[in-house]
Amino acid sequence: MDPNRLEEAHRRLLHAWNTLPREQFERALDNVLLRMNLRQQYIPNRYLHPQMLNFGSHGVICSVRDVFNPNLPLVAKMHWNLHNLDQEKTNYSNLEGLSGFPFFLDAFIMPLGDAVVMGNHFCHMNVFQYVGESLQKIVERSLPISQRNVVTLGYKLFLIIESMHAARLVHRSIQLKHVTLQRKPNDKLQMWLIGLDEALPLDPLPVDNADVVSQDSSPFVDDGNPYQTFDDFISGVYLILRMSGIDLFENTGGDARRIAHQKQRFHQTPLNFVNNETAWIGELYDEIQAQSVNGYNHDQLFRIFHRAIPNFVPTVTPDLEIEYILMGNDTIFLG
Repeated sequence: MDPNRLEEAHRRLLHAWNTLPREQFERALDNVLLRMNLRQQYIPNRYLHPQMLNFGSHGVICSVRDVFNPNLPLVAKMHWNLHNLDQEKTNYSNLEGLSGFPFFLDAFIMPLGDAVVMGNHFCHMNVFQYVGESLQKIVERSLPISQRNVVTLGYKLFLIIESMHAARLVHRSIQLKHVTLQRKPNDKLQMWLIGLDEALPLDPLPVDNADVVSQDSSPFVDDGNPYQTFDDFISGVYLILRMSGIDLFENTGGDARRIAHQKQRFHQTPLNFVNNETAWIGELYDEIQAQSVNGYNHDQLFRIFHRAIPNFVPTVTPDLEIEYILMGNDTIFLG
């Protein structure tokens, strides 16, 4: 290292030691060490040919090709800041090996000059497995979707959420855009849950959840209560409603108060928002509410999926048994 830069770093360290509270100093030092480690992980020109896939609140997502694994489909997520990168990296590592979660490959800080060459101004990067198109895009072009498909997709989603909770994490952002479907070589579809940069440990329960309040969050989170496992399931119910063509918030214009009012209406009388075919979704919501008071019961919750359609049992392992049409090479339309 340049002696002048080393001297400057030493001066700043002493200044921080003398002026910052001890807890804040230790947090800043941890960040410095993390940055140093991530910079050492960077290998120039390893990930090539970035193609924009999505632009979100925490950064930009691109598909990339790894020169070491050229046949492995990957995405690089370029974060705004170090905290989000580290949180996502930690969460993927904690869920490694669980069905329904992509494998995590790499994390590094890219020098700004190289980042600009890649077509962006971000340098905090995570790289992980590409797992197909978001359910949001697939649902938008597929409506109406058969209830058999809705039941199967909802059943699998709840199983994935349950396994995440067993690993002592809550997702906090269950939305259509964070669920993907990927076609496998046997032409079956596999479901994945992504968007783990908002996920937090359950021990203790996350208290400050203002950052995840949205039309997809539960009314209890909106009211400032600690985040619980049942809040993920409530967001899952909102997702299932949308797959069924029921949008609770269609006429709210994005207004927060009108969205909150709709959530309360649905919370009080969910069966008023469904018909005979979709009544099971209202029953699912009521069961989640009951269990939030009486305790979690897997059998009672998942029994609702099994009795949603007479003489139909959703098949989700190892692959999803659902009806779809493939247009071109990889455009999925759900039946």
